[in-house]
Formats: sequence, C-alpha cells, structure tokens
Amino acid sequence: MSCSDQLIVGRARALTHTASHTALAGFGRCCTINAACAAYFHVVPKSYDRLAGSYKVLEQLAFGRLLHKVREQAVDELLDKLEPHQQVLILGEGDGRFLQSLTHKCKTPCHITCIDKSAQMLARAQAKVTPTADLHVNFVLADATRDIPLDTYDVIISLFFLDNFAATTLQTLIPKLANHLTHQGIWLLADFRQAKYGLAVWRSRMWLWLMYRFFRFVTDIEADQLVDPTRLFKEHGFLQLERQSFQHGFVVLETWQKEHTQPLKR
Repeated sequence: MSCSDQLIVGRARALTHTASHTALAGFGRCCTINAACAAYFHVVPKSYDRLAGSYKVLEQLAFGRLLHKVREQAVDELLDKLEPHQQVLILGEGDGRFLQSLTHKCKTPCHITCIDKSAQMLARAQAKVTPTADLHVNFVLADATRDIPLDTYDVIISLFFLDNFAATTLQTLIPKLANHLTHQGIWLLADFRQAKYGLAVWRSRMWLWLMYRFFRFVTDIEADQLVDPTRLFKEHGFLQLERQSFQHGFVVLETWQKEHTQPLKR
C-alpha cells in the first residue's frame, strides 16, 4: 500500500470514528430529551400548565396568525361597546395575549376579572399586563364552572373556552354565567365550529379530531367533541348581535346580548 493509500485509509477511519461518536452523542441527547419530557409529564398533572410555555408556538404552527387575528378583532369589538367603569369577566384567558392587547388599547376606565384554573397560564397573563389608575385587573386562580368572584358583570368574554366542555356541562354553565351578567350585558365569544360547505368541511373535521385527541391526552379537558352552544344561548335569553366567521366558518367570533332575565320558553 502506498503512502497516499495509507493516508486515505487513515482519514476514512478517523471520519468513521468521529461519525460513530457523533451519532452516539446525538442518540444520547435524544434519549435525554425524551427522558426529560417523560419526567416532566409524569410530575405535572394533566392540565394547561403543561402547555403554558409552548402554547403560542403550537398555536402558530397549527394555525399561523389566524387565532391572533380573531383575538385582535375581539378586542376591537369589545372596545366599541365598553362603557366607563364596567365590570368585565374574562374566562380562560390562557397566556394573556388577548388581555395584553386589550390593556394596551383600552382608554376606557374599567374593572377586569381574569379567571383561569391553570396557575402557569395565569402567571404568564399577569406578567404581560401593567395595570393603570383607570384599568384594574384582578387575576383569579379558579375553576369558572364552580367559582365566580362577583355577583354581576357587564361583559363576559370567552375566547376558545367553551369548546373545552361537554354538552352536559354547557347546559348548566351557560345559564349559571348568564345569571352573573347584567340585563342587556354583552357576552363576546370566539370558538371553533364545524364548517358546513366544500372542502372546509373535511379540513375542520380533521383539525377538530386532532385537537381533541391532543388536548385530552395532554390536559384535563372533558370534551371529546365540539358542541355548538348557539341553541343554549338562545334558550337562555340571548340575542346575537354580530357574527364573524373565519376560514369558511371554522372559527367564529360572536357578540351576544342578554335580553331576558329568565330562560326563554321554546
């Protein structure tokens, strides 16, 4: 074997040795990451606490800026109707992006109560907000199906909140919350819906199937399928003032007004 051949063989052996160690190191890191994830999921119970740090990234990977657009539109809708010194209840705010935009844009003095049962989500929301003399924000760690701090509110906001619940829970939750809303009070909601036309039907079915499997695996939501609450709102004295749809009806933003103090008779 010539000197040049020996040099080539030597380099090949060196590269093989380096590649082997690199592969083993990569495999080791992968195992370490998997073990860390498994340990984290084992320690943290099923809840939105598991997703607090990655929720925004996951949302953007799945839907781009769609839900951000809906939140911003919801802020504009609220500011158009908000009157001075009203009481606002936000249900399941999550990591605080709606509240951050609201407090940044709002020039109307008001009192906001933000309820979430995820301590990690609530902490992130609180970190995004700087209260002012005219804008009071109260953060409450609670389950909205059980505990509502005040007796009455002028506005209720639920963005991507009601779709966490099964039909049986919504049948009691919506009238319960309605009792905390003043006469002619506003309920602003955004949620997913099953599209009804064209290819959007299949797209929405696929996404809803994936989302419910994912969230039931990672968090403690009770719903395993989407429930449209429109009938319940109408039965409990609400009039729909406005409705906007996005992505062929896959996401809706609705404004309801409480018109009756007692449930309507069918």
